[in-house]
Amino acid sequence: MRIALITPYGREHRNGNWHTAARWARFLREAGHTVRVQVEWDGRDADLMLALHARRSYASIRAFAEKYPSRPLLLTLTGTDLYRDIHEDSDAQQALEWAHRLIVLQERGPDELAAHLIPKTRVVYQSAPDIARQPSPANTFEVLAIGHLRTEKDPFRVALATAYLPQHSQIEVTHLGGALSDDMAETAELAQSKLPRWTWAGDVPHKTVLKRLSRARLLVISSVMEGGANVICEALAAEVPVLASHIRQHRHAG
Repeated sequence: MRIALITPYGREHRNGNWHTAARWARFLREAGHTVRVQVEWDGRDADLMLALHARRSYASIRAFAEKYPSRPLLLTLTGTDLYRDIHEDSDAQQALEWAHRLIVLQERGPDELAAHLIPKTRVVYQSAPDIARQPSPANTFEVLAIGHLRTEKDPFRVALATAYLPQHSQIEVTHLGGALSDDMAETAELAQSKLPRWTWAGDVPHKTVLKRLSRARLLVISSVMEGGANVICEALAAEVPVLASHIRQHRHAG
């Protein structure tokens, strides 16, 4: 089967959407399919489209639905889809209607959908291979926050929390992830200068993330919108506990 896999972010962004797209492409190729990963569909013939992100992939979804209305169109919903866009953006809402199947990455995802969309929705959990546990640094309780600096991730929540630690605390927090705006970078640099227990490591390769995770004591996910972070699976594979925010639930008419 020829599959067009659409992700709103390319390889250069190295964010969650890209890692999900790359992993899924590998799985599908191993299953014998031909997969083209694109930021925007180029119109070439495909038997199936698998798109990530209702709003950002709208143009590709629309073009495929119009050209091949009877061919399978699968749409994976991200955190910003579930907890913002599909409630207020008409393009995202239309993308839900065009899709033949909707994929959510955690069991509460369907709670955000209108009743008529539930029958075509499937929960597909993320996964990760086992990660060999490495010795944790002596005399330090190493905490990681992983993800690009953007508003949806509330990235400085754990940084601010370090200000309340007692002087004798062994907790040291490192944030792995690039800044998506100059303002975020400036805030991170300021926070790092004012909060000695918080370090911003910036954008690092995925293999470095896994290496750091393999010896960490705790992973913090402080997102205000989260569709199903793959890094949680990686943390569990590395036997690292996860401290996560309680994602706000929207209520709407079904």
